[in-house]
Amino acid sequence: MTKCITVCFFFTFHFAMSQAQSFRGIILDINTKLPVPYASVLHLKTSAGTISNQQGEFSIALKKTESLDIQISSIGYKTTVVKLSLTKDRSVIYLTSDETELKEVVIMPDNFLKGIISTAYAKISANYPQVSVELQGFYREVRKSEEKRYLYFGEAALRVQQKGYQHINEGAQVEVLKARITNFANSDSIDNVKYYNGPFIANWGDFVRTRAAFLNPSFFNKEYAYQLESITNYNNGADTVYVIGFNAKVSSNKKSGKLWISKKTFAYLKIEFENGNEYRQNLIVPVKFLSRKYQTTYVEEADGTHFLKYVSMTGKNFNIKTNKVSIPLMEFVTTNHHNSNDIMPIPVEKRLGYLSVFSMQANNYDDTFWDSYTSIEKDSLLKSQIKFHYSIQESKQINQPKLTTNTNTEILNRKGAKRTKLIQIIQRLHGGYGIVANVYQPVSRPFVELIYQKNRVANTDSKPVSQFLPSYTVYSGFDLNRRWSVQIRSVRNLLSKDYLTATQFLLNRSFLIKKMGNPIVLKAVFGVATIKTGFYLGEINSTEKIELNGQNLGYQTKAYLGTNNFDGVLGFELAHQKRRKNYFLTMQYNLTLRHQDALFFKTRKNIFFTRNAIVTDFSDEVSVNESNYKGVNPISLTLGFGF
Repeated sequence: MTKCITVCFFFTFHFAMSQAQSFRGIILDINTKLPVPYASVLHLKTSAGTISNQQGEFSIALKKTESLDIQISSIGYKTTVVKLSLTKDRSVIYLTSDETELKEVVIMPDNFLKGIISTAYAKISANYPQVSVELQGFYREVRKSEEKRYLYFGEAALRVQQKGYQHINEGAQVEVLKARITNFANSDSIDNVKYYNGPFIANWGDFVRTRAAFLNPSFFNKEYAYQLESITNYNNGADTVYVIGFNAKVSSNKKSGKLWISKKTFAYLKIEFENGNEYRQNLIVPVKFLSRKYQTTYVEEADGTHFLKYVSMTGKNFNIKTNKVSIPLMEFVTTNHHNSNDIMPIPVEKRLGYLSVFSMQANNYDDTFWDSYTSIEKDSLLKSQIKFHYSIQESKQINQPKLTTNTNTEILNRKGAKRTKLIQIIQRLHGGYGIVANVYQPVSRPFVELIYQKNRVANTDSKPVSQFLPSYTVYSGFDLNRRWSVQIRSVRNLLSKDYLTATQFLLNRSFLIKKMGNPIVLKAVFGVATIKTGFYLGEINSTEKIELNGQNLGYQTKAYLGTNNFDGVLGFELAHQKRRKNYFLTMQYNLTLRHQDALFFKTRKNIFFTRNAIVTDFSDEVSVNESNYKGVNPISLTLGFGF
């Protein structure tokens, strides 16, 4: 069954935006007069919506001709319906508490709490979409200094497509519809690292979708301890919500959080998670993560399924190089959504790469866009640092700060520009490795004898009669665009009895087969290769140093009979992409363009290096009896892993 909450965003975008107006408000607790953060704001007529920020402020784009009735809901408060004002700059909305707090943490029987957690986990398939999901919404990514001054901020209208919640390990496709990004001058002096995958937070930050460990009942009282903290009401008392706190059982593991679980449906309505463990993702990037805080909110629809309404991540990073602390924030709010297996996939050319750095994206908004688009209100500090709205020309000037006469600033700006270009190049690089399977072509007269001076070597013990030839490959490549890439592959034999060394120069053309979730790509492969193959004849021993083609091979060397070819390469590759990784199967056909019989000699210098010589002109010094050795089969298979 197809479910569409609003008219598809990309069909009505220009028309709707041209008639919309941004209405602002603030949501307060009626008793304390304090802001109510992350309250859900829903337009009753269109089901378009947003969420309040930490100061309780919100902004929603509506047509003046539409009803201005909106519904405000937040766990622990009674749901309220109000009419926005056309005359006031900002509407003030009060919510009444509807929460029953427990006077103390109640220690419930393990089987009771585990029953709640187990039922909620088991009912994910009933409570969340099992068809493809498209979210359209507002994304904000900012970074602040420890003094809370903003280093950069970025905002975007995103389209996010994902498979149903039964596909736990599937990724998402993201399209940036509009973006406005401002990098403040000298921010690199605080944090000079560029971060990727933020716009994919609706995928990796959705704990229900990823089946986070603290949701899994198998970790109950093993890795995490749970306790019932409060019972609250929702939807004007129509639903009761369990608020369950949890924390890691090992005191050194600083992980904790809360789960808001509906008593009626056992759906997760809200999840908070904090990771206070300090760690580094890798030794190359000079950043230590000091803490991470996540929040995820879900909203129930008329048919009982829930969709991701809001997700955020904030934390603290310590830059080892600058010795400074920075505070990142990423948040996404769904403004419209659509569930259906018939969703039109985002075209490959418009998809944001998983390794793309959001702060380096180009500004592509028009002058009137943000004034008429539902977004998350900025906090007061961000408003004081920037104007609410920039023209395109102003944005260009802000993103290219003028150099001052200060030499240090000029150097920093030049270094920053070079680093940006370098990052853009690195993002297009890829590499990997794999195992190659091939066989020698059959030889009807397998006996071969080699004569070097007075040494006679014959392959009486080893003969290439359809023998298996295993090898390995290592490659590096560069993406020309989303469809074309170039590669250099190096292939080497795995077993000492074989001789195989090849270098391939390849051009790949990609065709998308599986378009939702983790993509499956079919690639057409074209190229050329130099390939040297041979089979082991034996070992030559000499009282004098063996010198061939100017190469000193020592007193002992191994001899191989084979071919030295220049080939054309045709083939195809099937690749399964999973975020930064891909798993591939390649089939290649080598068409010989130039053939040369050859003898190969190899002496191991040490554990890492060998000395090699090749002889293609047989003479009295080196001779071999007649052989019909034809090399390896032209068809090969490669199974590998890329990144």
